[in-house]
This record gives sequence, C-alpha cells and structure tokens, in this order.
Amino acid sequence: MFAPACIVRGAEIPLALRSQTCGLSIHQAYARPLVTCSRLASARQSFLFQATSDSNQAASKVRQERPPPWIFGFQTNERHLKWDESAQRQLLKMHVADKLGQEVSWVEDKLQEIVQIIPDLAGKVDTMKADIVMQLVSDTQAVTQRVMDLRELLPDVNVSKLLSYYPQLISQLEPGKVSQQLHLLRAELPGRDINDLLQREPLMLTANVRFALQELKRLTPAKDSADFLFKNPGLVLSMDEQMMESTIDGDLTQV
Repeated sequence: MFAPACIVRGAEIPLALRSQTCGLSIHQAYARPLVTCSRLASARQSFLFQATSDSNQAASKVRQERPPPWIFGFQTNERHLKWDESAQRQLLKMHVADKLGQEVSWVEDKLQEIVQIIPDLAGKVDTMKADIVMQLVSDTQAVTQRVMDLRELLPDVNVSKLLSYYPQLISQLEPGKVSQQLHLLRAELPGRDINDLLQREPLMLTANVRFALQELKRLTPAKDSADFLFKNPGLVLSMDEQMMESTIDGDLTQV
C-alpha cells in the first residue's frame, strides 16, 4: 500500500527516505514525499550549481596555466632557422618548376645537363638565384653552345671556373662581343697576360675598360693606370659592372 507513496510525479524517492514513510497513513504517506522531493530538487539544483562553478574554475585555471598555441618560448623568425642544403635545393627546384610550368623532375634533369657543361657549378646551385637557374635550364642547348664558343675564344682560360663565379654572364657573353672585348683589353693593356686577368676577374669581359682607365688617370695621374687596373681590376669596376645591388632603392629625383 505504501509503494505508490514512493513515486511522486514520476520521481522515485531514495531508499533512505522511503523508510521514513513506513507507519504513516496513506494521506500522510502521499503528502510526505512532496516535501521530500522539494528538498531533493533543491539539493540537486545546489549540487549542479556547485559542480558547474567548480568546472568553470578548473577550466579558467587550465587556460591561465596553458600558454597560447602561438608561443614557443621565443619569437620564431628567420634568424633562428637554419635551412638544410637539401631543403634549400628542393625549394629552389619547386619554385623554378612552378615558374616554368614544368615538373620538378624536369628541372632536375636540366640542372644535371648544366653541371655536365659547367662542372664548377655543381656545388653552387643551391646558392644561385632562382632567375639565374631559370635562365640556365630554359635552354640548355644554347648554354652548351655558348660555353663551347667561349672555350674557342679563351683556350687558355678555365671557362667552367670563370662562369661559376658569375653564371649570369652566360647570356651576356656573345661570341662577337667577347672577341671585341679581348681585342680592346690587349690594346689597352699591352704586354700583360689577359688570360690571367680574366681568370682573376671574369667581369673584365663586360667592363667599360676605356672609362675605367680614364677615371684612373683623373684620380691618380702619377700612377700607371693600365698597370693599376691589371693588378687591381676589382677596384676600378662600378657597382653595376660588379653586379652589386645598391642599398638605395627608388627614384632619387623624387626625394
């Protein structure tokens, strides 16, 4: 008879409270659980509030202790990174392949051809600029022909070593221009070993020799300009002739 008193509006009364209804009248048994269930509901609400509060405090503590995902203990920038040569080489090939619309394997094959033509470039491909690499691999047959022409014009010069210093010279060293420059060098620097000069400073193949000598005569009139140029070719070349990039970028006329 007391079983119904243990169920109030679908909520079951705990066993500990269920025993308290024994010995009561039916009216009392039905009324007692109403009070008990109210207390249970209040206790349950209090428990849920406390649990939620504890959970929020724990989550807040974790957020305070855990650093943001973008912090690694120090600022990460390029000076803290060291590129491995293999990674550098692969990135260069991928960039060149993308610019030329080719596969990376195609670029690798072309670079192998270039190294066979100019063996001294073997260890310098990783440090070459991408535009120079693109220029070389775009037409390996033209590069091969240019190297053969230079070897005919400069039989006593290590052309491979000369071009390894400035691979960008390949496109500028047309046979006709090289022949004219050699005649000019021999005329302006008589009695001197032009092959030795070119081996020490390959850029003399494209330098404005007459202008350099005129400037030397103006600045050092007491010295032999030709002798000074032969002994110190790198000192008389302009920044453009030495293929150096200026630290000033922009149009100075607008300043």
